[in-house]
Amino acid sequence: MWWLCALTVAAHLAGAQARRDAKVARMHAEDEAQRKREADEAGLRKAAEEIREKLEISCVVIHPVDSAACATKEGAWWVAGPYEENPKITTGAGDHFNAGFSLARLGGLSPAACLTFATATSGFYVRTAQSPSIGQIENFLRQRETDS
Repeated sequence: MWWLCALTVAAHLAGAQARRDAKVARMHAEDEAQRKREADEAGLRKAAEEIREKLEISCVVIHPVDSAACATKEGAWWVAGPYEENPKITTGAGDHFNAGFSLARLGGLSPAACLTFATATSGFYVRTAQSPSIGQIENFLRQRETDS
């Protein structure tokens, strides 16, 4: 799924879509070990960097269900997500992630903060089946910090 923002161009990719795009760009090895490595932090960062460089765009975001990574010209970032084993809803979770990331990016937050805001937006949504307000996202992030 591609989103164009007025201030920046960003590619938001779900985990499976990112792997397909990397394969099309001939950046994805076909062996099983490579696929497993892509699921970890370094692999997601590297995939985001390679896709961004190949497509020559300002930002690429990859968000599987349990973490997220993004790459810009300045570097690559990764955050663990608030994975929910028993979500109330999953349809729309990626859209909520994309909305959270885009809002944070347009608000001038750092790439790492954008990923955190995005994972919290989708994390809140899958737990409650409701689109969160900014205040609810803040409370969700505080609660996660307290629980850690």
